[in-house]
Amino acid sequence: MRELSFRSLAEFLEERLGSHQFPINHGASSPRDLFDGCALHDELSKQLLRDIYKRNACRSLDDEVHRDQTEAALAEIRTGLLAAKSGMDVDKYNYVEDVCIAVKEFFQPRDEDTSVRNPQTPEYASAEIIDINRYRRRRMKWRA
Repeated sequence: MRELSFRSLAEFLEERLGSHQFPINHGASSPRDLFDGCALHDELSKQLLRDIYKRNACRSLDDEVHRDQTEAALAEIRTGLLAAKSGMDVDKYNYVEDVCIAVKEFFQPRDEDTSVRNPQTPEYASAEIIDINRYRRRRMKWRA
C-alpha cells in the first residue's frame, strides 16, 4: 500500500507528469526547498502544492494528505482558471486537468501484485490503409 504523505504525493506527481512539471528535491526538509529548479508552469505548480499542503493542514512534508481536502484545493485552482478575467489559458487548464487525473490515481487503492493501467492510455485500433493514388489525381487550386 502506498504511503499517503504530502512528500509521496509530490514525488508521485513528478513520476506521472515529469520532472519538467514537478522538479522535486527528494532531500527536501521543508516545503520551501521542495522544488529542485524551475517547473514549466512554475508559479502554478508551486500554488498547487502550496494549496494542497495548507488544505490538508500539513506541518511537515511527511504529514498525511486526504483525498477530499486535496481535491478541494485543486477545485479552487481550477475554478480560478475558468473565471480569470484575462481569459482562460488552455495550456494551464489542461495542465491542472492532468494533475487532477494523477491525484485521482494517487488515491486509488491498488494491489501490489497487479499493475495499474493508466486510464488515460488510449486503446489503438489497427490503422486503415488508404490508397494515396486516388488523391494524387486531384489538383489543388491556390488562390493568391
